Amino acid sequence: MAKEKPQLDEQTQEVIKLIRAHSRSGATGTLRDEVANTLGVSMWKARKLITQAETIMAGIPQIGIDPGDPLFRSEVARRIKKQTTVAKIAEQMHSTEDDVLAVIQDMEERGYIIMRRGSSIQLGKSAEQSTQGIVFENHFHGKPISFGVVADMHLCSKAERLDVLNAAYDEFAKRGITTVLCPGNYVDGECRFNTHELKAHGIADQCQYCIDHWPSRPGIKTYYVDGDDHCGWWQQREGIEFGRYLMLEATEQGRDDLVYLGYMEADFELKAPKGSAIIKVIHAGGGSAYAYSYSAQKLAESFQGGNKPAVCIIGHYHKFEYCYPRNIHCLQCGTTQDQTRFMRKRKISAHVGFCVVTLQQDITGAITRFCPEFFPFFDKGYYLNRDGIGERLQNV
Repeated sequence: MAKEKPQLDEQTQEVIKLIRAHSRSGATGTLRDEVANTLGVSMWKARKLITQAETIMAGIPQIGIDPGDPLFRSEVARRIKKQTTVAKIAEQMHSTEDDVLAVIQDMEERGYIIMRRGSSIQLGKSAEQSTQGIVFENHFHGKPISFGVVADMHLCSKAERLDVLNAAYDEFAKRGITTVLCPGNYVDGECRFNTHELKAHGIADQCQYCIDHWPSRPGIKTYYVDGDDHCGWWQQREGIEFGRYLMLEATEQGRDDLVYLGYMEADFELKAPKGSAIIKVIHAGGGSAYAYSYSAQKLAESFQGGNKPAVCIIGHYHKFEYCYPRNIHCLQCGTTQDQTRFMRKRKISAHVGFCVVTLQQDITGAITRFCPEFFPFFDKGYYLNRDGIGERLQNV
């Protein structure tokens, strides 16, 4: 038995009447204005209603809007903010379940957080923490290995330090480093207190800004996590996992050097012939303590016995600090952002710079040597080189 077409609601019927009357009378002015004034809706809503009504009038069964139309996609996104079903959305939009599902699946691939419970579907506000890590199996050769660390870059902020960030990647390339870790807050996000301190607004523009300005050097890959703040604000409001969205957009534009690891934290496993060591990349939370090492110490205390990593690379605090609580190498690696008005209000200082970490494992995987180097930018355009001499950056 053929499926019965859904009854048209009164609003759609009224729009169809207006379209026919407008065609017969040859009235001046736009149909969109007429629909908006008659029904008391916005211009955007009027355009959507006209598109839906015209498609129904053309005799295309149960299809109100082309699924590729941005209006269709945004309407689906709006409807799944509350718990609903695919069948209900299809009926409300005079579309098919297959078209709605195709849009939802594409949204999920683009970084939207989709929650499914039975037949119900809803836009989520918090991404699931990844249980998968990155495993390096062929690195072990009995010699020290090095990796770079950048954190809290806050790209798109007017206080960003692109000079520091580019100097970091130049140093990594000079040393032959191929792996860079970033424990979050790589983008400034957008909320009420930073909106006037941004170079780019909106998720699409901030994503493109990151792709355009995050340094790329041949042979270097950067692995990053999202935090609960800044990049995490997009999750809390729009339900989109910014880190995954950024990686997909970057890949489409030919950049495969930005690798998203997951929400809040991720593990790197360094395998040796008879064991391994875990490096945990983690974006912490809360404010800075009076003692810089306090937050790292409390984090180390939170790990249960048997689950401790060998190394913690910690972002969020804008400080450089190394400590060794509970035999865990804890490194806070500073920031590439100058102090903002919000930071001054909260009396938060910033250690501007980046890190290079050199470590060595024995055959069991245990870390026998851990050497963090911090490159501080003690003044605008200056940093200490490896000889401890202040060096002027070029083009600053």
